[in-house]
Amino acid sequence: MTDVFEHLGNDIKRWKSMAEALAYNASVLTQHRRQHQEDRNQYQQRLEISSVDMDFASLVLWGYALECFLKCLRLKRGHSLVKSRKLVWVKNHNLVQMAHEVSFVLTVSQGRILESLSAIVKWSGRYPLDTTPKGTFFSHYWEDPKDDDNLEILVESLRLEIDS
Repeated sequence: MTDVFEHLGNDIKRWKSMAEALAYNASVLTQHRRQHQEDRNQYQQRLEISSVDMDFASLVLWGYALECFLKCLRLKRGHSLVKSRKLVWVKNHNLVQMAHEVSFVLTVSQGRILESLSAIVKWSGRYPLDTTPKGTFFSHYWEDPKDDDNLEILVESLRLEIDS
């Protein structure tokens, strides 16, 4: 008999619900950023906050949402996420690796977006420098003005794949 922990950890509806909640909140912050760019610039200058740091709250949420969507795809393809009360899949927030492991084909821009979000979720959305032993300095976040739009396309592609 499957215990409750394993049952909940392998429940695609629960992972999808979490993904949608995270994506909704990320989209609210993204929309606010777009609508209030002038106010944001004044606040940023006054507090000496970099423009990249101002975006991290929404980007961290997007990263977590994409991780949950990719976990949904793994479950949809018949694989478990939890066995014997332990997470048995990617534990390092590497979204590119997750996408490859669930056979989700990425465009070049989508791969770059997932690479950026992986770093943001792992460390740069929380700390001023990489906290891993190799201590990398990750510098390419939202370089392309179309990154927000490409992210939305990526999320919608994942939704369609999960729901098909």
